Amino acid sequence: MFSCISHCVLPQVEGNLMDASNSSKVIHISYITSVSINILIGTFGALTFGLKTESLVTLNASRMNEIIKTIIGLSSIGYSVLNYPLNMFIICETVDKIIHDTKIEQNKKYYYAWVALTRLVLFASTVGLALLIPYFGILLSLRGCLIGTCLVFVFPCYFHLKLKWQLLSWFQKTVEIFLLVIGVVLGSCSLYGTITSLVYAFETGVEL
Repeated sequence: MFSCISHCVLPQVEGNLMDASNSSKVIHISYITSVSINILIGTFGALTFGLKTESLVTLNASRMNEIIKTIIGLSSIGYSVLNYPLNMFIICETVDKIIHDTKIEQNKKYYYAWVALTRLVLFASTVGLALLIPYFGILLSLRGCLIGTCLVFVFPCYFHLKLKWQLLSWFQKTVEIFLLVIGVVLGSCSLYGTITSLVYAFETGVEL
């Protein structure tokens, strides 16, 4: 569970749980833990490296010594291994709906062949895109600035206010409006920074 990417995964995961009664508690604990860790890491980076802090503070920390570099490398691998299947789960479930109530789904051999083939194609496609598209990391940041900000901050607050304005207390309204404004401001700042980095990368061939 991660503080900013789980919004697209949680509904599908919750829908597939055998007992979803404790899902709200799990989500709250996961978000609080993840956000706390993000704040600690961000504060550590700002206080330790100052203006030289990279977009990923792990890049700074990995230059400190070989032991830290190894730990960060292993942690990054663990993050990828745990994160990738969580997001791919949604895509695979959507693809599997194509064969719902067909002979492929009813026959075990055909079904396992379908699962193996589709997972292989999806995996190869995602890896291929990451390798072939130039400055893929910056493009993902650009996507995050637009889609991520809207899905995490703007849309939830806006639609909740729109649908339940008469039922919310003034405190709830104030908090949600504050989150909406903060989301728009920070999203705009990150969008400007990402576009600047992308233009610089294309002009010079070097990432900021």
